Amino acid sequence: MQTNADEPHYLLVTQSLLRDRDLDLRNNYEERQYRAYYPARLPDRHAIEVGGALYPIRDPGLPVLALVPFALAGRLGVMMEMSLLGAALAWQLFLLLRDLGFRRRAALLAVALAALSHPVLTYTTQIYPSIAAALLFTIALRLMAGEGAARAWRIAGASALLGLLPWLTVRTWPIVIGTGLVLGGSVVLRGRWRAAHRAARAGPLELAAAIVPSGLLLGGLVFYHWSLFGVALPNAGYFLIREQQQVAGSPLVGGWGMFFS
Repeated sequence: MQTNADEPHYLLVTQSLLRDRDLDLRNNYEERQYRAYYPARLPDRHAIEVGGALYPIRDPGLPVLALVPFALAGRLGVMMEMSLLGAALAWQLFLLLRDLGFRRRAALLAVALAALSHPVLTYTTQIYPSIAAALLFTIALRLMAGEGAARAWRIAGASALLGLLPWLTVRTWPIVIGTGLVLGGSVVLRGRWRAAHRAARAGPLELAAAIVPSGLLLGGLVFYHWSLFGVALPNAGYFLIREQQQVAGSPLVGGWGMFFS
């Protein structure tokens, strides 16, 4: 069965990185290097022309994540990776529920229902960044919910994972902003509580742990798109591509689409 929708475009970016060591997709599209997983001619090119080169609008996280599996076994290798990520997501969801105090049987039932239904089960059979993004987000939640020693390291880990999400897909921005505010707010409130009770303070360190990792990663994403398109905007390709200008410029359409996605 051939790939569909955005799947061949993600794989083509991976293919270009492996074969050409670049992100210019012009020769990859023109030579139809995607025929192994999309026999027909692709009806469109998910790329923007910049100075004669065609750079992908797709976010770079998934193509990079797929490099080793694709190099080893092509599309099949990436499909296997998606299945493994789905299994890891189910395991992390189970651990999260256990961390939150749910009984083992209830946690197993909830995870089984989630993992064996749409959208989790569906995305384990397709090549999209959603499963990887869900896995990173779940691990970030576990780090945020933890207590005890090394709290600053857990905050830094959660911050880094949140900063990685937009590298995978633009659709994670509401999650990044909302969870980032929760993470930063919890650090500030915890610092004020410690000050009021004259407890040992690690407020500045924890606040830096919450801001610096995600800030560096998001700044790197801005630099990545600036280097490709000359626009200092994360996920800039989606706002530059002509076919998507109407969606990007219409909050009533784009906002609801992102919410349901």
